[in-house]
Amino acid sequence: MYPFWDRVIWPVLQATRARRIVEIGALRGETTALMLERLGPDTELHVIDPVPEFDPAEHEKKFPGRYIFHRDVSHNVLPDLPAVDVALVDGDHNWYTVYHELRMLSESARRDRAPLPVLVLHDVGWPYGRRDLYYEPDRVPEEFRQPYEQKGIRPGTKQVLPTGGLNPLHYNAVFEGGPRNGVMTALDDFVAEYDRPLRVLVLPVYFGLAVVVEEARLAAEPELARVLDSFESPAGKDVLLDIAESTRLQAILFQHNDYYGRRDLVARGAERYLDLLAAALLDELYLDHELRLEYLASCIELGKEPDRTKLGDPVREMQLKWEKLVEERRAGALPASGHAGSTLPYTDMGRERLDHLRRFLDLVREGSVPGDLVDTGTARGGGAIFLAGYR
Repeated sequence: MYPFWDRVIWPVLQATRARRIVEIGALRGETTALMLERLGPDTELHVIDPVPEFDPAEHEKKFPGRYIFHRDVSHNVLPDLPAVDVALVDGDHNWYTVYHELRMLSESARRDRAPLPVLVLHDVGWPYGRRDLYYEPDRVPEEFRQPYEQKGIRPGTKQVLPTGGLNPLHYNAVFEGGPRNGVMTALDDFVAEYDRPLRVLVLPVYFGLAVVVEEARLAAEPELARVLDSFESPAGKDVLLDIAESTRLQAILFQHNDYYGRRDLVARGAERYLDLLAAALLDELYLDHELRLEYLASCIELGKEPDRTKLGDPVREMQLKWEKLVEERRAGALPASGHAGSTLPYTDMGRERLDHLRRFLDLVREGSVPGDLVDTGTARGGGAIFLAGYR
């Protein structure tokens, strides 16, 4: 609902001169913060959200007495609230929840002999205008629940998708359309049953926003009627286009940041993995241990007591042997050389040849060359392990 704030919601709030507002579903609290900052000191804001993604205590501290937060579901809170001037409805996106929220708001108004609050409902378009979404399926009585699955959805496809699609981790109704299914269907049913004429304005951008007002209230509040008329004027259509384009650009920016950021992260992770794999196959991580083992073996063969300082710091105390070992591991040995080398690394091809193999694998991948990777003269299998790791 946040993208509608400046061009739609705030003008409606100003025109109604709202003194008591309820916001159902606050998410990150963006619209909440804007209302608290702009509305006057005599305005009371009730916010209902069982799992807010912000700290309500910050608003309560900054706006004492004006801000009342209800950490609960709407059906438990609305019956006890006094009549409100405006209701922003953007909580659970399913027929049962929204239909009964509208009924409860209407009943509170009748109880307090007040007009129906101006209703502002988000998600009346695709995807959840005609399809139920259940954040917590158990909150909806079984007889009002559509068959649902944790599968994605796509415009133009009524059934959930086998894989992919939008919101694949949400509990989406298996089929789109039909009775008691979706936010817009809930609004249609409420309007059909309501005993007074209503004006319903639907703005078909950013998942759809509906504004619902009693015709009698519009007659008594011409400024509010002018605001609604403006949304349907040629200038108002330009406003909707501006909201749609701005939202599209923000979405693309977010997607590109997320996609390219993740792609770079994956690429860096792959490089680090291959660096570690190559070092492990060459036993570069434990070359000092190789030097210790070689020294201990020679001591056993000669029957002499090992020197503790050499075991403690073999790189420093046996520098010449260390440099020779490092050079051998860098250069490696040709398969037909008969060079035995160490039995500890998983390959004796050496760092230079292993890096060379990696560069050629990069060329194969970047060129999308089809085919299989084959290792011959496998020995301890280090080359094959690296091929498998690269793949």
